[in-house]
Amino acid sequence: MTKHDASGWHVTDTLAARYADDTLPEPDAWSLEKHLEHCAGCAVRVSGAVRATAAGAVLGDVRAAVLAANPATAARPAPGTTPVTAPVREIPVRETPGHPLRTPR
Repeated sequence: MTKHDASGWHVTDTLAARYADDTLPEPDAWSLEKHLEHCAGCAVRVSGAVRATAAGAVLGDVRAAVLAANPATAARPAPGTTPVTAPVREIPVRETPGHPLRTPR
């Protein structure tokens, strides 16, 4: 049902497909969902499996409707396509005997 390696178990294509078509028993689905919280690779695999079902088209329509309802978010680029920037704060250099020391004020 699952692949095992040194880091634990990971979702197989078969398991992802069973989750996507809702044939996975509830305890297994719960376990898979908990695993996805911490494993991006498996999350991508399951997301692809879900998007390949009829639910994928519905989810795409819902996403488009939500984004269209708020023009500010519709104009934003997709997550991960632009670099994240933050203001830079200069930390003053204070001279101490022997070497300079950077200390926040």
